[in-house]
Amino acid sequence: MVRLLLLRRFHNRPNPDQPRILPLGQPLDHPALAGRVRPLKDQNQVLGTFLQQPLAVKKLQLQPAQLLPILRLLAYLLVQIELIQTALHPPCLPNFPQTASPNRRIVHRIDPKFRYSGTMLLHEFPSATAWIDSMVEGWEALGGPALRARGTFHVSLSGGSTPRPLYDRLAKTKWPWSATRLYLGDERWVTPDHKDSNYRMIHQAFQETGVHIERVPTEIGTADIGARAYEKQVRTDLGEPPRFDLILLGIGDDGHTSSLFPETAALREEKLLIAPNFVPKLGVWRVTSTYTLLRYARAIWFVTRGPSKEPFVRALAQDDPSANFPAAKVRSDRGTIEIYHCTQP
Repeated sequence: MVRLLLLRRFHNRPNPDQPRILPLGQPLDHPALAGRVRPLKDQNQVLGTFLQQPLAVKKLQLQPAQLLPILRLLAYLLVQIELIQTALHPPCLPNFPQTASPNRRIVHRIDPKFRYSGTMLLHEFPSATAWIDSMVEGWEALGGPALRARGTFHVSLSGGSTPRPLYDRLAKTKWPWSATRLYLGDERWVTPDHKDSNYRMIHQAFQETGVHIERVPTEIGTADIGARAYEKQVRTDLGEPPRFDLILLGIGDDGHTSSLFPETAALREEKLLIAPNFVPKLGVWRVTSTYTLLRYARAIWFVTRGPSKEPFVRALAQDDPSANFPAAKVRSDRGTIEIYHCTQP
């Protein structure tokens, strides 16, 4: 048998014989209250005192089978309330200034296709210095709350030459690196000391900080085995679902991002978070984050530079429906997607 307590508030009750709960600290045997107050049981009295409201308590006997529909209704209402609150108050956008500076042009759009944020921000910079400065500020704006909330700042980094100046600048920044964990968004299937290894580049940039870098185990077996081992590590470190605080992505000359190349199998992967991906035009294997993993991220940055990337940047910022290159399919369920683009070559 389940006992459900139904609480009902009474205001301006005319009947002095009805039970009341006294304000905190007022004794029940006060002379002025004689005949007007009837003590309640301890639990009810504590509850009423806490609410600081007149209270009456009624007990209702319910069988478990009768309680289940009520609980289901409450769960449904909570979900609806959350959706309404999210629609009225979308997630705050980190590093979003009230006015654009002379070194920055901002384009803001709301994508209606996705339930939570679907927010795209484009930041454009004419100089590399302003571009890097803004990303460092954004790193700090995201990292601080993440450290306070979860104790660790989890970041997935992109490879290639474009983000290297940012990494060099971050490595010189005073930052709690011991509470930061870096991961690779993708990796070439080469040894860690190979000149094409993303891990090698990132390790060289951050080696003075002592930060932990979780690398893809490219020395074991095949790309399939390495991808599964890396996914297992990501799930262990970040939990379920694995939600990075920040994911950095680039855009290639063919519109690929991470190692999601056009016309490759990983574009269609829906179950794996980290997938092996053979790239026919290069004749090589890669290990890459999938759209599924990217979708969980709290924040995603596209870090781009130069005139050759501008057609892709424009298509992303304007939500071009005809865009079918891999980077255009990146989505984030709850986070924001920002583009940090430097127009300087």
